[in-house]
Amino acid sequence: MDKDKRLEKKHLGIIVISLVPEAEITDDKEIEKQIKEESSIPFLAEVEKVTIEEVENPHKQLRGYGFSRKKARNIVRFYGG
Repeated sequence: MDKDKRLEKKHLGIIVISLVPEAEITDDKEIEKQIKEESSIPFLAEVEKVTIEEVENPHKQLRGYGFSRKKARNIVRFYGG
């Protein structure tokens, strides 16, 4: 990465996703690789980081990412957590 690129102002987005059941039998590194290489999202310049985590308390985890209580609760309810 050249110096000018590092100095540019960046907009970052955080996307929290649920994985399909087949992900349980696939290596986390393979999932991360495929997400980085095959993601097609509007306005996406580059997938910089992918982290796969098993979560026992999704509400608490979302709060840790900075979501408000209400938003975290709504996300968990919407996805049946």
